[in-house]
Amino acid sequence: MDSSVMTGPFDGVAQTIGSFPAWLRGRLIRTAPALFEQNGWTARHWFDGLGMLYSFEIEGPERVSWMQRLLECDVSRSAAKSGRVPYGTFGSGNGRTLWRRIFEPVAVPTDNANVNVVPMGPEWVAMTESNRQIAVDPASLATRGHVAYDDDLPRRMIMTAHPHHDVARDLVVNVGSVLGARPECIVYSHAPASRRRTVVGRWPAPRIPYVHSFGLTAEKAVLIAHPMDLDPKRLLWSNDFVEHFRWRPERATRLVVIDRSSGSVETFETDPLFVFHTVNTFQDGGDLVLDVLAYPDATIMTEAFRIEPVHSTLPDLTPTLTRIRMTLGTGRAKREPLCDVGFEFPSISYRRVSGRRQRFVWGASIGSSTPGQPASQIVRVDLERSTVDRFVCDGFVLGEPVFVAAPSRAAEDDGVILTVGSDPAAPRAMLVALDARDLRLIASAAIDVPLPLGFHGSFQRDSGGDKSRE
Repeated sequence: MDSSVMTGPFDGVAQTIGSFPAWLRGRLIRTAPALFEQNGWTARHWFDGLGMLYSFEIEGPERVSWMQRLLECDVSRSAAKSGRVPYGTFGSGNGRTLWRRIFEPVAVPTDNANVNVVPMGPEWVAMTESNRQIAVDPASLATRGHVAYDDDLPRRMIMTAHPHHDVARDLVVNVGSVLGARPECIVYSHAPASRRRTVVGRWPAPRIPYVHSFGLTAEKAVLIAHPMDLDPKRLLWSNDFVEHFRWRPERATRLVVIDRSSGSVETFETDPLFVFHTVNTFQDGGDLVLDVLAYPDATIMTEAFRIEPVHSTLPDLTPTLTRIRMTLGTGRAKREPLCDVGFEFPSISYRRVSGRRQRFVWGASIGSSTPGQPASQIVRVDLERSTVDRFVCDGFVLGEPVFVAAPSRAAEDDGVILTVGSDPAAPRAMLVALDARDLRLIASAAIDVPLPLGFHGSFQRDSGGDKSRE
């Protein structure tokens, strides 16, 4: 279903059914690829659709307001003005002239921040996989300009759209990839309100892996160097980004463990796999454990996310919940599947268990190819009991579940799951609140406006004091 972001309406009050918990007050803000054609320009990869911001604000048990707005950025302005996007896209090429390509061998990276949006200190920050992040006003969803970092790190360092929040130290931790003459991955940190980054550790590599997310504990950062990588020199005079990555299954997947105190590096190897999202990372005795959602190869990115298949059918977002166990000093990592139900967009009780062993994982299973299973469902995995609970909303494709802890925080699953459902056949969408303990439907807020299936977002309570991830 195409988005109505260009034609409106742009805000309103949703129709609620049931009652949201009295303690649940705040705003869920999400970003998503929304426009795939504009003034002659066409996106050829899902990651390149012009970004849209939308929000649901829970104002009371039976009152929810909503808003949507096209993400204002250089890419969207160029597409609207000339139908050309002379910036580095993920997989759609760019409109650079031959003259511009000669004098600008590597395209200016995209600022189409359609992957994630998180509260970071005094502002919300919309992100994609580039060096250009955008500050967002949460009340109006208007952009406030590009985020300006005040440090000596490379200006064109690509940052992931999945920063971690070290709750104990109150630090943002992220990974940047330098695609220059001396390619390397850099783990860095900064205070949420600061824009001066401090290097935690570096990993030089002649070929840079595609890094979408990473693992973090109090002591370690873990990068997944799956055999999907590129030689940065191939980006010279290039139009696409993804076309230069090569899946090389003859090579192992490397787990790069960087010590956050010393910056020292230790690597482990396991069989080839491809990962968009990590779930959690923790120490288990002498072992370091990384839980991920693993695909057997990278075709989900290179083929399934091309616009032609995405427009005709739901992508099969059902990777396997997999535990990777690294015994320090051995150089090898062991893998084991943890669940028979595949899902994406994992969520945990982040403030409580991030960096520590988790019991519960929530996720969205989309496009399931399993006979007898619905095409879209929210799942709750209990790793202690090896059980799976499911929630299905007929007619809707349900996106990323966001866990919001109850004030009591009596247990790891004491809280609410918020997810947004999109109807692929009609102009309607819905915010859904589920009891995190059993996926029982608590309340919903429906709007007669289509919202695209997107990627990520964040919830912030009305108190304003806690601006970190739940």
